[in-house]
Amino acid sequence: MSLGNLTLPNTPSKEAPVCHHPFDSFRCRVQHARQHGDLYFAALISKETIASVFGNASAILDSARVYNTSVTLWVFLSQVMSIHHGCVSAVAKLITHRVANNQTACSAETGAYCIARDKIDEQSMQRLVTASGLAIEDSSPDHWRWLGHRVITADGATVTMADTSENQAAYPQLSSQAPGCGFPILRVVVLFALSTGVVLDMAMGRYKGKFTHEVSLFRQIDAIIEETDVFLADRAYAGWFEMARMIQRGAHVVVRKHQLRKSDFRTGIRYGKDDHSIQIDKPARPDWMSIEEYETYPDFITIREIRIRVENNGFRTREIIVHTSLSDDTEYTRRHRGPVP
Repeated sequence: MSLGNLTLPNTPSKEAPVCHHPFDSFRCRVQHARQHGDLYFAALISKETIASVFGNASAILDSARVYNTSVTLWVFLSQVMSIHHGCVSAVAKLITHRVANNQTACSAETGAYCIARDKIDEQSMQRLVTASGLAIEDSSPDHWRWLGHRVITADGATVTMADTSENQAAYPQLSSQAPGCGFPILRVVVLFALSTGVVLDMAMGRYKGKFTHEVSLFRQIDAIIEETDVFLADRAYAGWFEMARMIQRGAHVVVRKHQLRKSDFRTGIRYGKDDHSIQIDKPARPDWMSIEEYETYPDFITIREIRIRVENNGFRTREIIVHTSLSDDTEYTRRHRGPVP
């Protein structure tokens, strides 16, 4: 399932969304959440789940009469999903929720809510996202997997932030920009489950600086990729050490060939036209890697190399060369290239 075609309407529909296909259910639920007049997430994320994830970080908010940790999160998530993103609309939904549950209506003023929202712990919020994603992925049916494998894909992006002194200190703008002429930039790398589209883990860092490259952030969270998983990514993740690390733990790799590698389909063990296996020798130790870690890697890795031609009427034929550790050409034939981008 791909979320690339996910579109959200700008105005609410008067009728409930109708799902004609199982894969449309997520899209319909998002649309329903945007139209919902109540605290939509109150029925999806329990107080117990929030308390277990936030732990002691919720103590400051839980002493509040109205805006405790659970309520603040429910209101905030509903605000994010709502067509009307303002705090007034968010508090109005809380009032509706309280009255519907035989509670007294709270004040329509937004000050208390905004103060409570600012106290939400960022790290705990991230843990809630990943815990929810893992729970959804673990409960997904087996037939959603590709040939029995869980497929995990990585992607990176940058986000500009409000131009405050705190944000500039943590996530400085580009050095080429004059002070006051740019915005703080955050780099984020996310691991998705391909079958459900949920976030399994994420890492954030500065746009530039030591250990802030997209692949460096990926290394902080790649432990979630386990034995028999298939890691699917673009050529940014096709480095020798990234592939070797996945192979060592028993996971599989499907990536675009790194742009600096040469291909010669006359070499190696040939499985057919534009399909063979090759050995790639271990490169020199990079500066950031310790000698001890470097010595844990093998002298070479065996990779299957496949050239795929993408033909669409009215468009030029594209050629994609894929490197993968799915080396069994009888079990993983060319027609089984389902997870290949």
